[in-house]
Amino acid sequence: FLLESVEGGERMARYSFLGSGTNLLIKSKGSQVELVRNGVPEQITLEPGKDVLHILQHELGSLSYVPDPDLPRFCGGAVGFFSYDIVRFFEDLPDSTVDDLGLADCTLIFTDTLLIFDQLDGSTAPSHESAIIDQIAKRFAPRVSVIRTGTSVAFPNSDHIRHQVYSFSDSKPFTLKLYAGSPKADIVFDKPGLVILGCNIHDTMVAFVGVVDSPYFAKMPATGTSTLDLPPGRYRVRVWHPSLAAPLPPKEITVSAAPVTLPLIIDLDASREVVAPWP
Repeated sequence: FLLESVEGGERMARYSFLGSGTNLLIKSKGSQVELVRNGVPEQITLEPGKDVLHILQHELGSLSYVPDPDLPRFCGGAVGFFSYDIVRFFEDLPDSTVDDLGLADCTLIFTDTLLIFDQLDGSTAPSHESAIIDQIAKRFAPRVSVIRTGTSVAFPNSDHIRHQVYSFSDSKPFTLKLYAGSPKADIVFDKPGLVILGCNIHDTMVAFVGVVDSPYFAKMPATGTSTLDLPPGRYRVRVWHPSLAAPLPPKEITVSAAPVTLPLIIDLDASREVVAPWP
């Protein structure tokens, strides 16, 4: 199979996936399911109330996923399609249509080999960096951090009172139970995205951690100017601020041997009650 992405920004559209060496094929039509495992076919008749997703769940449950921060989030599993008519397993719909194509309700394959191509130029060597987000005078310091995927973050408490740091963000949900001093272990941010931090004891304590796959990023200082040392290649620039008035579309740039200056105009809305979405 070949999977290509054309939308979604650097986090998703930068990769192409090639799979080969099918070791399992799942094909269903109505209550009949065909499994072809390593070339050996098997026919299964679904019991009443069951559907092909139960078989898929069983097959996926027999596999073990090993996370690797240096790989994109898709690195294996079942690939294929579900037809529109499979909705009849989940919804009570009239079945008056004529099946003039005879296509399967679903076809899924598992492959032995997966090749992942990174479409952006430039090196992205793995890095296991560390960072610190302190708690001083009932505030997180710094309030905004930008780190690379896989970074280990320490959360020391420099106040003379205890804090309980937490995040409900999909990219990194965690809780550091009420503590003073330093927690026993750091938190590893292993998925890209925006992580919003809070304190269960002090509601006014809020901080933001932007986690990115790319090794090329910067947090804008008060001067409004940042410099990145980029090797020649193609890049996609994304900009974020918690009070961004409207999302800024990613900007494609090409870097050669000569320096590149990229002016950006950012509109902020100080009255904004909801944090701006992560690009």
